[in-house]
Amino acid sequence: MSDLAVRTFAVLGVPISAGTHDEMVSLIASWARTRRSCRIHLVNSYSVALMRRHPAYRESVSTSDLNLPDGAPVAWLGRLLLTKAGTRAFRGPEVMSRCLHEGLDWGATHYFIGGSPDTREQFKSRLLTLYPNVKIAGFDEPWARDVDGLEMAAAAARAQESGADYVWVGLGTPKQDLFMQRYSPQMAAPMLGVGAAFDFVAGTVPTAPRWTHGRGLEWAFRLAAEPRRLLRRYLVESPAIIPLLVAALGKRALLALRQGTSRRATTPGRLESSD
Repeated sequence: MSDLAVRTFAVLGVPISAGTHDEMVSLIASWARTRRSCRIHLVNSYSVALMRRHPAYRESVSTSDLNLPDGAPVAWLGRLLLTKAGTRAFRGPEVMSRCLHEGLDWGATHYFIGGSPDTREQFKSRLLTLYPNVKIAGFDEPWARDVDGLEMAAAAARAQESGADYVWVGLGTPKQDLFMQRYSPQMAAPMLGVGAAFDFVAGTVPTAPRWTHGRGLEWAFRLAAEPRRLLRRYLVESPAIIPLLVAALGKRALLALRQGTSRRATTPGRLESSD
């Protein structure tokens, strides 16, 4: 699959890719195999709010190599804007799982940046249980606020020196996105921002039931699990995508109306018989 085959739709001027999980994982794997320096970001409803008020974050995603729709609302927006192509919702843990599985066939190595020491040990144990042959190049958990600081620079240097084929970054949005933008040029590998994926895999943060995925309900489960941390994100920030959905829905309805009117205008009338 070539880069040119990826269809995109724009959210506040930022291109988001549409495609199946197999297509996107295949594309990312091709970059890993060829040692391409690139960035893959996951864009969700909270990201849309950040795009409006955080210029540095918006620049990081607008200049990335691939943006995937994270969560149902962004995927719904893609389906409304792309009339001839379906848009799938992507989740960090699932993207990581699929890439780990695909990499087993060719011995891909993985470096993980983020998480806490407790999460790291449980995460590593879980990875080795799920993928006994996975090749782990290293772990790092830098928590400095400044992505240009010495601690973050040292973590990026260790990832680069490890020679990993994939560099997974779980520092949270927007920190992970700014980190990848800053250090991706020195990395001969794809860097993927996957948010809380390490915690989900480790089991330190509960995962929403599968039936909530793709239905726009995963946020409710996460809010109930971590209300103090996520209250503002889900009830104040994330609704910023609603006006975009309403506008896209209105545009889609207007287009359907115009097409219906055009078909009626070009259809010959039926001749009525006379007595």
